[in-house]
Amino acid sequence: SMNRWSLIALILLLPLSLLAQSASKENRVLPLGSILRIPVRTKSTLFIENKKVLKVIDKGASIELIAKSEGSSQANFGDGLRQYHILTPSTYKFWQDLTLSVRQMRGLTCGIENGRPILNGRLLRLQDWQKVNTLAKAHNQPYVMRAVPDPVIEQDVTGIVKTLLLSAGLNPSDKLGAFEYPRTDSKDVSEY
Repeated sequence: SMNRWSLIALILLLPLSLLAQSASKENRVLPLGSILRIPVRTKSTLFIENKKVLKVIDKGASIELIAKSEGSSQANFGDGLRQYHILTPSTYKFWQDLTLSVRQMRGLTCGIENGRPILNGRLLRLQDWQKVNTLAKAHNQPYVMRAVPDPVIEQDVTGIVKTLLLSAGLNPSDKLGAFEYPRTDSKDVSEY
């Protein structure tokens, strides 16, 4: 019957659509100056949103993608739209260490926005945040904390944030949202 065929078609198409979805959302993080070789189908249309950030050299069966300057750009090389983030070598090293560290932490995920690492999700343990802070200090790199603290640790988190803001010479408001860890060489806390 017709119903059986449409079910088979659905089963066959489902993995493809899931694959296409994951490819289109995939972020690629590259250090400044790095070169990536990507195989391309000859008939594929190449698209780069920001040519200041990414440069492409056509090599026939493949392309060379050069991380030209800091920033981000969407690009499609025939394998779906991806977001590319180009970071300075020091931020890239911090990003690598941070992602490895965050993988061991339940509830937290790592992203990038405006060239800065961002923590999303739920902050379930205070020591996870302390680990992230220690890592940020060791690398002297800022990050943005967008993870929502678990109710169990919310008061502790608010207390720590207020103390940090006061030590940075800022007046903490009672309602604290996203908090950005300040660079040790500056007194700038731009998101709180």
